[in-house]
Amino acid sequence: MSHINVNDKSHSIHNSAVNTPGHPPASTHPTSTRSYHHPPSSFFSPIPPPFRPTGRKISIIVSPPLLSSPLSIIMVFCRYDASIKIVTVCMTLQRHSQHFICNSLGATISRQSFEQWTQLFHETQRVVRDPEEYAARGRRFLLSAEDREFMIELVLQEPSLFLDEMRKRLYDNTSTLISISSLHDILVEKLSITLKKPDTVNIGKSLTAKYCYISKMANVPAEFLVFTGVVELPFDIRGKQMLVASA
Repeated sequence: MSHINVNDKSHSIHNSAVNTPGHPPASTHPTSTRSYHHPPSSFFSPIPPPFRPTGRKISIIVSPPLLSSPLSIIMVFCRYDASIKIVTVCMTLQRHSQHFICNSLGATISRQSFEQWTQLFHETQRVVRDPEEYAARGRRFLLSAEDREFMIELVLQEPSLFLDEMRKRLYDNTSTLISISSLHDILVEKLSITLKKPDTVNIGKSLTAKYCYISKMANVPAEFLVFTGVVELPFDIRGKQMLVASA
C-alpha cells in the first residue's frame, strides 16, 4: 500500500482508490459503466411546472375519424325488412357490387350482413321466407290447412257438437290427434270461431216456467204426487239436522 499524502488530497484519494485491494485501477473502468451508473443530463427531460389556476374551463374537442365511405360503419343488431334481404341477395347473385346495391335500395347495409345473407343462401338455398307469411306471427299451427278447412265445415254444419266429439271427428277424418284445450284455442284464437254454450234454465229463477208448471199441476190431486229421487230439506235453521226423504 502506497504512502498517503495529506496535503495532496486528490492525489492521495486517487492512489488509495487505485491501491485498494479488490478494485481495479480507475483507468481500467470502462466509460460505458460510468455512463450507465451516472447517465448524462441529456437523458432527463425537464419537468414542466404546474398550471396556474386561471378560473376558466378547458374543453378538449376530439374530432371523429374520417371514414372513407358509409359502408365501413359496423352496424350491430340492425333490423332489416325481409324484402330488402331478398332483393339484396338477388342482386348479389347478379354480380352487383355492394355500393351499387346500397345506392339502388337507398339503405345502408353492413358488410357483415351481406356475408351472412349470402352464406345462408348458399347453405339453405333461401335467405328468408315469403314476406307475406310473416303476417301470422306466433307458433306454427297444430293443424294443417286441410284440417282447418275440415274444422270450419264441421262447425258450420253441426254447430252443437261438443269439443270431445269434434276431436273424435277430426281424428277419424284426418288422423290428427290433439288435446281438447288445444282444439279450443285453435277454434277461438286461430280460426276466430266463437263457441256459444246454451244457458240452463232454473225453474226457481224463471217465473214464466214456474207459472206454467203450476197451471199444469193445479188440477192434479196431492195424493197423486210422488217423489222420484232424493230430496234434502233443511230441518233446523242452524243446519244441524237434515231431513232426507227418498221415494
